Amino acid sequence: MTAAVLSAPGASSSSIAQAPATPWRNETEAEEYAKDPKAYLLKRLDGWAAKSELFTSRVLVATYFAPAFRTLPSGFKFHFTEKSLDESMYQGKVGLVIAKGPMAFVDDERNNFHGQTVDVGDWVYFSRSRGELLAINQIHCRALQDTEIMGR
Repeated sequence: MTAAVLSAPGASSSSIAQAPATPWRNETEAEEYAKDPKAYLLKRLDGWAAKSELFTSRVLVATYFAPAFRTLPSGFKFHFTEKSLDESMYQGKVGLVIAKGPMAFVDDERNNFHGQTVDVGDWVYFSRSRGELLAINQIHCRALQDTEIMGR
């Protein structure tokens, strides 16, 4: 697999080849992500998606990471180790659709999708070995072909 780094003008960027990174950059963002991963990822990637165009039948997804902690019924927070969080990047099989090319899920001579499609904001699953790895505004993403998405 190859890795690429993309960022919107004025946004920070990092390479996923340097080290695994969680989507949140500090404790406040970790709390925000834990409450609503979908809203957090869409907000962090909004500027990029508005200024970019995905070609052909590609679908861009932001990889789901387990939150940094779970709040127990007692109110205490159980924090996960950095190693367990890193596994989301390598073993991640679920992602949030953040962009879709104009030919994604369009029937052609090789594929008939029978009306099935995905939209920006849908959670989807895929094989962990599929797609090109990217970091967009420090969010781990994958660019997949529409046929590599197995369901939602």
